Amino acid sequence: MAKNLASCSLDTIYIHDGVTSTVLLSFSAPGGSDPSQVTGAQGLAFDDVNGNLISVNDRSDTLYIHDGISSTVSTSFSHTDWFGLTFDGANLICVKFTPPGGDCMFHIHDGITSTITTTVGITGGYAVGITFDGVNLIYCDSLDDGKIYILDDKSSTVLSSFLPPSGDPEGLAFDGTNLISCDAKAGKVYIHDGISSTVISQFSASRYGLTMVPEDKPTASDLKCEGQTNPANVTDKTPEFSAVYNHVYGYISAYYRIQVARDVNFTDI
Repeated sequence: MAKNLASCSLDTIYIHDGVTSTVLLSFSAPGGSDPSQVTGAQGLAFDDVNGNLISVNDRSDTLYIHDGISSTVSTSFSHTDWFGLTFDGANLICVKFTPPGGDCMFHIHDGITSTITTTVGITGGYAVGITFDGVNLIYCDSLDDGKIYILDDKSSTVLSSFLPPSGDPEGLAFDGTNLISCDAKAGKVYIHDGISSTVISQFSASRYGLTMVPEDKPTASDLKCEGQTNPANVTDKTPEFSAVYNHVYGYISAYYRIQVARDVNFTDI
């Protein structure tokens, strides 16, 4: 499934057109912001099981589960000193540091709840971004040494590390092939060549948190004619049709199209 980059800049969450500077949708991040102290929305994750965006705000010390990919929040819980978020397909994983610059760790939650099942200490003094490539956790340390670390699975063991293009990485995402990092101070989002220090493209955007979300194509479900699924021998010459319109960004359908064919495979429309 094709995906779009989602990013945040303290007070706003953006949905990009693929991994480009083009923004398809933006909305206010919950929890408010204080740009003078660089506090606000810092981390994003996407729950691809339930289809919900997740954000964390260090100004309100709260983690928010959104209703789909929208500004509407369905639930939230207290979350102090957390910055980066990721989702491994079953559990929310958060990275944190305790200011000033110490006690870096990540927590594995029990699903997407406030209950923490595992705590792992990690290298660095300012861990702020984290992502999951399907095998290993990857996190970045800002200001202290400015490195990106690849961990062995979900452990404290570092397999490798490298310096990003600029020395203050804030957020990370993985699009299935390439690592994506952002640096709010440099005002850049970088697309790496795989998981390496090599950058293949970049664009200007001051962002703090990144994640990947499904692209914005709508789907239809529960297709019915005369209240039935695939009915046979419909004799009503003015039959009723119905369907459920689904859109990951919460858009409402404004138009519809009905196709009629002479065969069940719709080769003769």
